[in-house]
Amino acid sequence: MALSASSPNAHVLLRPEVKYIANMHGNEVVGKEMLLYLIEYLLTSNDTLVNQLMNQSRIWIMPCMNPDGLEISQYGDCTSTNGRYTVNNIDLNRNFPDYYGATLDSSIQAQETSAVIAWLANISFVLSANYHGGSFTMNTPFDRYCKIFFLINIYNNYIVFFCSPLPQDVQGVSISDDDDIFQTLAHAYVNRTVQTNENCLSDYQNDGFVTRGADWYEITGGMQDYGYLNYGIIELTMEISCCKYPVNNTLPAYWNYNRDAMIQYLLQAQRGVKGLILNEYNQSIPSTEVMIDNRWPTVKVTSLGEFWRILLPGKYTLKVLYRSNEIYNRTIIIQYSSSPLNLTIIIPSSIYLPYKNVSTQGQSLFSGNIVHSSSFSLIVFFDRRLELAGLDLWRMARIDNVFVYPSEINIDRFKEALSRALSLWPFITGRSRLDTNEQYFIEMSDNPIPVVLFNDYDSVKWPFDSNVIRDFYTNSLSTYLDEVRVTNLFDNTNDEPLVRLKLTHIIQSNEWILGISWAHELGDAASCLNFSNTLSRLYQHMEPLEPLPIFERRLWKNNEIDSSLLSTMKHFRDTKPLEEMWKKFMIDQEAYDQVNLSFSGEQLVKLRTLAGEDNITIQDALTAYIILTLNKYCYYNDDTRRILRTNTSVNFRGVSDSIASPGQIGNAVFMMLSDDFKDPYSLSSIAKTIRQSIIKSRDSKFLERWSATADDAMRQMIHNNRLADLGFVPNDIIVNSNFRYDWADLVDFGYKDKCRFYTGWSGAFYLRVFRLNPICKGKTWLSRDRNCAEVIFRIEKDLKAKFLNMIKRDIGENFKNINK
Repeated sequence: MALSASSPNAHVLLRPEVKYIANMHGNEVVGKEMLLYLIEYLLTSNDTLVNQLMNQSRIWIMPCMNPDGLEISQYGDCTSTNGRYTVNNIDLNRNFPDYYGATLDSSIQAQETSAVIAWLANISFVLSANYHGGSFTMNTPFDRYCKIFFLINIYNNYIVFFCSPLPQDVQGVSISDDDDIFQTLAHAYVNRTVQTNENCLSDYQNDGFVTRGADWYEITGGMQDYGYLNYGIIELTMEISCCKYPVNNTLPAYWNYNRDAMIQYLLQAQRGVKGLILNEYNQSIPSTEVMIDNRWPTVKVTSLGEFWRILLPGKYTLKVLYRSNEIYNRTIIIQYSSSPLNLTIIIPSSIYLPYKNVSTQGQSLFSGNIVHSSSFSLIVFFDRRLELAGLDLWRMARIDNVFVYPSEINIDRFKEALSRALSLWPFITGRSRLDTNEQYFIEMSDNPIPVVLFNDYDSVKWPFDSNVIRDFYTNSLSTYLDEVRVTNLFDNTNDEPLVRLKLTHIIQSNEWILGISWAHELGDAASCLNFSNTLSRLYQHMEPLEPLPIFERRLWKNNEIDSSLLSTMKHFRDTKPLEEMWKKFMIDQEAYDQVNLSFSGEQLVKLRTLAGEDNITIQDALTAYIILTLNKYCYYNDDTRRILRTNTSVNFRGVSDSIASPGQIGNAVFMMLSDDFKDPYSLSSIAKTIRQSIIKSRDSKFLERWSATADDAMRQMIHNNRLADLGFVPNDIIVNSNFRYDWADLVDFGYKDKCRFYTGWSGAFYLRVFRLNPICKGKTWLSRDRNCAEVIFRIEKDLKAKFLNMIKRDIGENFKNINK
């Protein structure tokens, strides 16, 4: 609820918004009771300070953030965790988006968390406190030790945050740029609190009962750091009672202990500086923020042109940034006063408009210095919203890639490369949204994408062999990834980024690992590779490859749909609810075993020769050989399982610029179902049928009809909350080949022939094809066969050994018994 002497239901120009939250841990109830006392006191008291507070601020109060936890907590229980968590067993103070990496409770975002996130996005809070119990301590940012702690800000909309967590036995730093403010407010609250007689242990009694969060104990996903890092909200976490759920007759004493401190704390929103930033027409200036000295975070200017900044008395430099370009600065002096310095700053449009549609080269707000780079062509964006085609709506899908380097990735060079890459790729820092017309889009975000640097002191070296795809069960790559939480993407109250990056440094071997987690709504594997390659090239001070990225998608119309094609779109036609699809996926993972096959360049050329016709490619011949082997040795007398056709993933960029230009960043891929093989036991017959289907897919007229129809099918699928069924279909095999791309070579960061590439997930009869990784024996890198391939898919467990033996025999005999 919101309280004020006037207009509590509306924002008043330049009136600061302040808030108290309590009971996010349901069993810590004293804060809740204090806020209920406070509501009554604010509405009934004639105290001078209360009147001042009610006249000058709008006070928001959330007495209980976790009502379910409160319901199951136990009266008189001072120490246990009963009721701490939500009904879904989520710790709300570990559930907020976090820049240190994955949070403890990050797999599912609680409704309570989502509601607070949406609240913070809608109200420009200046000051806040979050009440807890179980100790008597004031907690200030940050809640995690960081070795590296800085931002890159690409004209206000794109912010990258880096934090390097340190091992527990290494002393770290958790001090924010506003530590002077946090310390002053925290000590003032303690000093105004009438101390209780509780015998409450505190390691920080000698420090005035004040600690920085990480100095107490480290957490990720906390609400305090989230509000401060995203919105610049000055917030303390206040532990105000040794007993979590004390008996009723102690509550009046707690109120007496805290009442004056609670009033005085909220009055601190009136110290420092506030004001308006307008142009010569008295209009606010979008994408504007205020920086004090070189402190971060900056304060975003509201849509009305307002800003507030709590400051201690002293001399400061106030800077106004427009899209990260400094357009105004002045010296301000803050006096000891009960009211803030009030400024109205007029900035002529001629000062800031030149920056409106130009991407900057990147700015580190930690140091305040521009990162200078050689010039290159920039893409100009005029809108903060990118409409998504139906083909982009691969809900619940992400691309997780890991690159391993034998030695150092220089952090400063990586920062500069990333800042330049983001200026070319601004929409990857956006967020997925759904409007009231059920149109999906990516919206530019003022919030960061996370980039985590983690020092691994425990591992001896990179733990996996050279196989590109790791088995789902036995070789998880998740340790080296900060995974995009795809379940949250289309929740408009959520702020899940579309891309997450993680750098891991294995200290003992000095190997560096780059993990990139990429939401499929943003684009397909070719899009992800394009970005990764750009980042690698910029790191090496090389210019990005042409063509530069283009984000606009073609939005298909109903009159372009050809319903007769629906019969060929089995995966979009036979959709399943989310829960059923996930259950089927898990069953397939258990029922089928992964196989990793390796073929040398010489062997692939041999297969291509055996396949016959000149237009047959190595990829066609390789796919045909896998199918022939399955049919001949595993399913010869089994009509239900014999492979009779392929469903090939085809990249249609470049067929027609009106459909998808070569530089399009999106999902320019579709599944092309072939005709039935005339002879499913003939290498050349299978390869020829595959090639004919791909040739057909390159016909622009057919492609227009197919894309429009698939686009509509996917929209309906998402509308009905269902997923495409990419599981095993009798007599079909899916082919998703990356053989044309050498991922390790294209994202090598200068370590030519020494970068290894890995990715996850293999499906039943879902062929994935990649180039083989370089191989290192001890400290020696073996000469690399650049034309080799790795094929990965899952097969029935009882047939795996037989299939592999036949492949091994054929290779040993140089394929002499292949039925051409």
